[in-house]
Amino acid sequence: PAGVAEARLGLGFYYRHRGEYGLAQVYSEQANNAFAQTGNHRGQTRSLYNLSCIFLDQGLFAKSLQANLDGLALADAGRDRKWQSFLSTQLGIASTTLGEYARARQYLRQGLRWALASGDQPSVGHAYSGIGDLHRAQGQWAAAQRNYEQDAASYQRMRDEGGILYEDINIGDML
Repeated sequence: PAGVAEARLGLGFYYRHRGEYGLAQVYSEQANNAFAQTGNHRGQTRSLYNLSCIFLDQGLFAKSLQANLDGLALADAGRDRKWQSFLSTQLGIASTTLGEYARARQYLRQGLRWALASGDQPSVGHAYSGIGDLHRAQGQWAAAQRNYEQDAASYQRMRDEGGILYEDINIGDML
């Protein structure tokens, strides 16, 4: 049932944010399989995004890339701008981590375009944060700060104090 898949995905996100990647992966894979069985492509897209993040956090770049590309293909097929943005941005973040800055810039710009087109503030913030990380990795401090401030502004529009604090810390780390 759809409720079980959603609950498992929620647990996958919860455990990822706690850094408990084994449980996060198990629940996200269970959710992905359940969504696939019911033909819920958006659910699959969300599960694959979470798996991509789990794998990236653990340095499993090939697995992260595969989950991300699979999710992006589903988001593209459904013309789901929000999840196209999240997945493209995540590809940019992974590329930044790998030092592939030109590729990162392409993915991040596309992620931002889709985020702005969707009007979804979390995806807008995610894109600006990813772009800020790219600039920071390249030592472009002023540009990074502007992007982190744009990200914080998207969190302010959502009244998300945790997101604002995260970007305040990013900005403070550069001072």
